[in-house]
Amino acid sequence: MKNTPMTKVADCLLIATVICTLFTACQSDEVCEVQGSPCDRECAEGEVGICVTSSICSCVADSLDEAGSEAGTSDGGSSGGSDGGAMGPSECDVPNLGDLVINEVMIDADGDENVNEYVEIANLSERAIDLSGIKLNYKDSEKVSFLSGCMASKSLGALFAAEEEWIWSSPVGNLNVTKSAFRFSNSSDFSFELRSAEGEELNRFEGDNALVLEGVSINRSPDLSGESIVQHQDISNLPNSPALCANGARHEDDCLGYEVAGMMAGGMAGSEAGEESGAEAGNEAGDMAGDMAGDMA
Repeated sequence: MKNTPMTKVADCLLIATVICTLFTACQSDEVCEVQGSPCDRECAEGEVGICVTSSICSCVADSLDEAGSEAGTSDGGSSGGSDGGAMGPSECDVPNLGDLVINEVMIDADGDENVNEYVEIANLSERAIDLSGIKLNYKDSEKVSFLSGCMASKSLGALFAAEEEWIWSSPVGNLNVTKSAFRFSNSSDFSFELRSAEGEELNRFEGDNALVLEGVSINRSPDLSGESIVQHQDISNLPNSPALCANGARHEDDCLGYEVAGMMAGGMAGSEAGEESGAEAGNEAGDMAGDMAGDMA
């Protein structure tokens, strides 16, 4: 078939589409299928790609020792989930008011709610925080009691209904907890709180039942620091983000990365492909105009 100027333009547009698809593929739901499984992502030294949800591939610390995910200790507690009890900080400070917050909750989880309900807690400080004596309550009923634990600075923890599913964005030192069944109500208003060993309220997270939606978590707005409580999809294109910032990035990285990097890469690819296609199409149009002018002369 004759290679006309219009077919060349069409070929350029096809190339641009392929490039954009390749650059944005990293954000596709096909990257992850099973939470907790390895995934293909370039990570810094000492980190590996892990599916932290069924749709999010994130870099997490590769420091989990053999005992890190084992439940059960001699005093009746548990080490709790991914990176619980692994090589975390050994020295930490008692939390000040504002250091620890409840940032996200999943009340009406997809699948088995006895496994997938969760509460995300955040250490907003630049210090490792001592979790000893901290209690997580739901509607004034104690759900998690930390017997010990040293939570890394600027880190997040997703406390799932199934303890073996717990996720820590950075390893927690000497983690030991007791826990009761969550059983969050899908049909009533909600109220969660963190209390200190002395019974002081450290943080509260509460809202109206209208915010409860299946498969969509409820989050602070702005993420981590806000006083408003909104559906996760109101501040992100993700339905939830356990142990990650709302945009899918790590708190340790100042919430920069996942969505931002993906959009920048896709935008740059699109711009470069568009400029290349436009330049070639312009050259073709110029050649055509020149030929026509020559014929008329």
